[in-house]
This record gives sequence, C-alpha cells and structure tokens, in this order.
Amino acid sequence: MTQWVDLQIKDNVGRLTLLRDEKHHALHPEMIGEILEVFTELQSNKSIKIVVVQSTGKTFCAGADLDWMKNSINDSRDQNEASAKQLYDMYHAIFSCPKPVIGRVQGSAFGGGVGLISCMDVAIMRSDAHLSLSELKLGLIPSTIAPFLLRKVGMRNLRYYGLCSQRIPASEGQQIGLIHQIVTSDEELDEQVQKYIDMFLGLSPQAIARYKKMCEDIAKLSIHEAKEITSVEIADIRTTKEAQEGLSAFFEKRKPNW
Repeated sequence: MTQWVDLQIKDNVGRLTLLRDEKHHALHPEMIGEILEVFTELQSNKSIKIVVVQSTGKTFCAGADLDWMKNSINDSRDQNEASAKQLYDMYHAIFSCPKPVIGRVQGSAFGGGVGLISCMDVAIMRSDAHLSLSELKLGLIPSTIAPFLLRKVGMRNLRYYGLCSQRIPASEGQQIGLIHQIVTSDEELDEQVQKYIDMFLGLSPQAIARYKKMCEDIAKLSIHEAKEITSVEIADIRTTKEAQEGLSAFFEKRKPNW
C-alpha cells in the first residue's frame, strides 16, 4: 500500500501518479522509497508493458522537498549519504526500466522533477509549463540527477543551464532534447500519450527491453568495442520466440501475438 504515489494498471499500461499536490509533488524520502519500490516491482510484472508517469495540478514535480533539505542538518553524514543514494537509485530504476516510460508533464518541473523527466523515454509537456535547475541559488547542486541529464542534453547544456539557474521554457527544453513533444492543452496531452501507448504496444516487449539496455551499454564504448555486444545481441535475439513471431506475422500480414 502506497501513500505518496498511486499505480493503476489497465490494458497493459501502468499509470503512476504522484500524490503530493499540496506540496507541488515535492520528493521526500518516503515518496522516493515508494517510487523506487514501484519501479522495482514493475520490472518483473508481465501485465505491464508501458509505464506512464503523471501528476496533477500546476506543477509536475517541484524536485526535492526543501523542508527535507533544510532539516538534513540534523542527520548524520552517513544518513545524508544514504538518502542521497536512495534518490539516485530511484532515478536509476526509472532510467533502466525495461518497459517504455512516458512522462505526461502537465505542469512545470524543478530540480529533481527535471531529473524525473530526464529518465523517461518520452516526455510530453504543456507549452505553458517550464523547467528549472535552480539548485545553485539555494547553495545546492543538481547532483544525483546530473548523470541522467548528461545523457539527455550533453555536457554543454548541463553546465550552462545549471549555472544560469533560470527558467527554461518548454520550447527550449524541446530544443535541447529533454522534451520530445509540446502540446497546448490537457486534452492534447492525453491524445499524444495515447498515441505513444498505441505505438509501443505494437512492439515486442522483449525487443524493447533488450534495445534499451543495449543503448546504455554501447554508450560507454568506442565503435570498435561495440562490435562484440551488438553482434551478440542480434545473433541471440533472432532465434527467440518473440522475434520468430514478429517475422512470421510480417510475412503472414497479421499483427504479432506478443
């Protein structure tokens, strides 16, 4: 039973809703733990093929709860490090999820909320919302989210937007690769989310999981080093049940039965 997030499963889609509207969905240890737990369980839940992360109200996620940050002075060094590692583990669980993760970003995102978006495969955002990495204004740094942001926007943009600590319009977020699509209303937001759901449901779940993992594996390698991993991947997957079903469906002009 969760208190700070809600997971609803319908038609092979798991919708994870953040539930701290009164605090603009700011992240605190209990909420972080629940998100981590949900995404850990999602990995082995075969009834869920796609994950949608969403919230309500004007803010998608305000980042780390500032009361939590302020009160961390009362915790030991080990306690502070442990909570930071739990936060990193939450982001990594989303980033490494073997299912497609879609962000339904109806409102603005700050700090750790931008980190959530950076871990998603697809982020759809309203045009009147914005992003912000304002930690440096508070004497903090966007630390645990940095590795995930780096993979989305590159070092040049990571340093620039962190140092400027200014609002980033949705359109600019799209230009730097953090946001994939911009919409003007909640109705259009839902339409586009459904478009991606339908798209991903037509893909092989096994191929999705292996492709996502391979992308991360080869990102750390040179062209020559990637030869072994990529060759093994395609050699292995060709003879799997899902691959043979997909190929048979193509030649028989029917939808594959995943």
